[in-house]
Amino acid sequence: RLWSLEMHNDVVFYIPVHSNFSQIENSEAFLTRFPAKIFLYKWNSDANKMKQYYISRSQGEGGRVSVFEFNLDTVLGELSREVMPVVVLLSASTNYGFGRSQMQLFAHIKDLFPNKVRDVFSIGHCMYGCESCGLREHNVPIFFTRYFSGALPYTRQSLEGHYFPHPSSSPRVLVCPSVGDKSFLSRTDIVDALVAAKRQGHPALGQALLKLHGFCYMDDSDQRPHPLSGLTPTERRNAKALAQAFPSVDESHYNILPFLEMCDIVIGDVDSSVCFESLYFPKNTILAYQATASSSSAPSSDAPYLSLLNLFMSPAELLSLLQQEGGERQPHVVGASGRAFFEEKYGVVKGDEVDRLVESRGWLVPLTSGDYASASDVGGLTQTIKQKMRIGDANETPLDYLARGDDIPAELVEYTLFLQAHIVQLEGRAVPPTLWRRLYSKVVPEIFDAGNVFMLAQEEQEDEKEEEDEDDDGDDKQEVDDGGDDADADEDEDNDEDDSKSDPVAVPRSNTKRRLVVIKEGGLAPLEDIFLVDHAWSTTTMDAREQLDTHQGLAQRLKSMMEIDDQEVSGSGLNELVLAEQWRWNMTYRLGGGSSDPVAVWYIMDEVGSACSHSDYPNFACVPFYYLTKGISYSIMWPIKGAGEGDQVTRDFLADVKVYQPGVEPVMLGPGDHVPAIQRQARLCIYHNIHEEEHAHMDAMLQAYLDKLASVIPLEIKTTIIPALLSPSRDSGALKVWTDLDLVKKNLTWARFTITENHEDSAIMWFAYDTPDGPKPAHHQMVNAFDNEQCITFKHRLNETVQTILGTPSWMPLTFNLGTHTPEFIAQYRRHQASGADNTWIVKPWNAARGQDIIVSRDLAQLVRQQEGGPRLVSKYVHRPCLYEGRKFDLRYIVIAKSTYPEPEVYAFKMFWIRLANQPFSLDSFDHYEKHFTVMNYSKFKMQQLLYTDFIKNIEAQYPGVSWSVVQGKINHMMKAVIKAASVRPPPDGIGRTHTQRTMFGFDVMVDDQFQPVLVECNYSPDCTRACNYDPDFYNKIFSVLFTDDWMENQSIR
Repeated sequence: RLWSLEMHNDVVFYIPVHSNFSQIENSEAFLTRFPAKIFLYKWNSDANKMKQYYISRSQGEGGRVSVFEFNLDTVLGELSREVMPVVVLLSASTNYGFGRSQMQLFAHIKDLFPNKVRDVFSIGHCMYGCESCGLREHNVPIFFTRYFSGALPYTRQSLEGHYFPHPSSSPRVLVCPSVGDKSFLSRTDIVDALVAAKRQGHPALGQALLKLHGFCYMDDSDQRPHPLSGLTPTERRNAKALAQAFPSVDESHYNILPFLEMCDIVIGDVDSSVCFESLYFPKNTILAYQATASSSSAPSSDAPYLSLLNLFMSPAELLSLLQQEGGERQPHVVGASGRAFFEEKYGVVKGDEVDRLVESRGWLVPLTSGDYASASDVGGLTQTIKQKMRIGDANETPLDYLARGDDIPAELVEYTLFLQAHIVQLEGRAVPPTLWRRLYSKVVPEIFDAGNVFMLAQEEQEDEKEEEDEDDDGDDKQEVDDGGDDADADEDEDNDEDDSKSDPVAVPRSNTKRRLVVIKEGGLAPLEDIFLVDHAWSTTTMDAREQLDTHQGLAQRLKSMMEIDDQEVSGSGLNELVLAEQWRWNMTYRLGGGSSDPVAVWYIMDEVGSACSHSDYPNFACVPFYYLTKGISYSIMWPIKGAGEGDQVTRDFLADVKVYQPGVEPVMLGPGDHVPAIQRQARLCIYHNIHEEEHAHMDAMLQAYLDKLASVIPLEIKTTIIPALLSPSRDSGALKVWTDLDLVKKNLTWARFTITENHEDSAIMWFAYDTPDGPKPAHHQMVNAFDNEQCITFKHRLNETVQTILGTPSWMPLTFNLGTHTPEFIAQYRRHQASGADNTWIVKPWNAARGQDIIVSRDLAQLVRQQEGGPRLVSKYVHRPCLYEGRKFDLRYIVIAKSTYPEPEVYAFKMFWIRLANQPFSLDSFDHYEKHFTVMNYSKFKMQQLLYTDFIKNIEAQYPGVSWSVVQGKINHMMKAVIKAASVRPPPDGIGRTHTQRTMFGFDVMVDDQFQPVLVECNYSPDCTRACNYDPDFYNKIFSVLFTDDWMENQSIR
């Protein structure tokens, strides 16, 4: 049955209020029909304002609304005295932590009054599009009830007289950003563009009005801060800028619907309910900010919904939509389809929404005598609630305290701040949440209590016993019983049989005599505790030598930990031995991000952590932890299995690398991925000797790998330069260019091209980076990127492309992808070692630039372990390079491609630039950056400039009989071959074939001592600052060749 709009006493609503006017409309609809008790949280910065509002409201309605300060005793006291059924309405959405804490609290209260409290309902405060919509499951548009019924304290007519007192031909525009990273309030460029357009008298903004989100009022810096608002500094700055430029809606006019009714244009966010609510008004034009085209939120992935909106992602797109006449984009109005979409989601607005919800939820069942409780029970009830909520429990959050109305303990505040700063680390390293509070209690005061639980034990191994074991086992791999000392494990044959039933524990470092043993009485249960482990040494590859030279005592401490004997030191020098041995002891993490490139940090744990041996079946987990507050790194370890008193502590040195199950397709390799068993075994062999059968297996894998490469029949590469195949017409009209690269904006100056800020208006789009979040080119627009050009710009895919299509060209060093071919690489290394061939290799990340994370080494352990910092390739180092005045060099070539099919049309810029090492080359000291590396412009070292013409003249003088034109011909042929190899197959294996696509590559090339080119890498959108400094018309010429045929008649460009 449906009720008319009249007051009822069938049920009373309990409404806790934690916010301001912005979140009351859904609950206000009930107050027009039913009595209510309002409970105001004292921490609500707008509590006094809301108290006055509700008191005034109560006085006008005969006391049917009562106002209380929220605390448990008060709520429970009122409930115990209540004579009507109670429904608790929560305006806080359970999509957020506070709403969940509130729901948990009132669920416990309902358990105490199971009949009296009819329901605890999270009604939310918004509609579709907002995460705070609490009515989705009911499709009841309560937000519209008072507006439809004329029960709002203001009307469209009264608002028009207040905000638009003078007639005007300008459209009425409502600017109403939400908050959060999906709102244009977080986009300073969009806000600044709106402000500038308003101040410059934009015709569409003559009657523009600003309605800010309620959080912007709660975040007023003149008041005490609201604990749940949390605007970012950017949002705060942008809200202030908008409020200074536009007339603003008064906070007390909180219901937005009359404003949507009287305005013509609404500027909002896709991920906000404002745009959805605007659909109810067919005449509206909705301009909706979409933060990203690939958002997973419900509205952003709802194609029918998005089709009703006019989307924008940039200032230019917004201003284009606001240009009512003559703009590139003519925005459409909502129309009848908008109202139809609204009603499909929430039903038809009739004004009876409260009654419909009350009836559907069954809230009007009368109370019986057994539903009453005595007021004298309140104290006991409060204690019961606190016991149920486990107040003081280690897993409680500040939101739980806020929901109860309690003061938050200072220690919990500090712990919460700790979690906020470190939650990504803790979750990413799979630290169990039950141990987070325990970790906090040790990290902050720096409590190293492992000594109370563990002991360093020394293994007793006589030389004769070791020799005997080696003779018996055929190798020096050791097995340690889970239950105690090695001697115990060897007592009799029966123990071996018992041990086969338990997890074996493999000790990889066969020369170590130390181990870590549990001494705690009763042992440790799984996840019982967590321990802080200090680091004896943290370093980077390039800083390690300098640190050992500088810090006295460090090398001696490491010598003791690594068990390096004095005899070894006398032959090689202590620092050299430590540098080599570190790769069998250290661990790694990456530090940085944001504006700086992440750096791989290698560290060695202290004597306790370093005594943990490896096991494929470990009883402890051990991970790095970076304490941001103090900028200190530790390791943390905790038991993942029960460890009895006397048990040895073990960890998995490759905890993130698991063996995949037969028949299950392996995923892309990276941290935490699954690999074939031989791949994991190969990576572990650097810690201990392995069986010859495993070496034979790896050698067979290598031979199969080499045979496959040798079987490839290389393509024939044509070197004839062909005419331009696919270019715009050769008319003299200016081509509009949109770009996000300032270097192009500054240097593209010829009249043939003109820069535009509106990408939709452009003929050419030139991107600085290959990013999926930028504006998307239309099918007719030319763009500086081929589909799937990563097949040569990512190092691992360049290697795959060349090997698959060309086999083993002389200019491509022998290369292995460590993510998939570590066994083959180790076998190749052993072959070089056995034959006496040079065994110097270079390891590079799959996709990094500027020489980042590249190392040169002859140490197998160092080479193999680089993949712990991310996917890596290892290539044979050019150990006999051509030298310029005794120094190593490489060359950067700019190569542009106009088409890739049926035959690549490729051009090389005649000028190339030279990157020189600063120090004379020699095949040693591989951590000496200025000797072995040439990229100085992104480093702390000086960079030497050298013109290509001077380089050619000097190299020919230095090497009589060498003609650089011959060398250049070989380099050209190599670069053409790479692009040809990429174009043989369509995506996803090869490069795209679309006629509107062009590209510019940066090829890095070395030359060996026989003047044969060696390919280093191929880069997308190379940095051309030096090219522009040398030739200010660089981009003019590049664009002319790529996008026109003008160059064919211009001898200078040719």
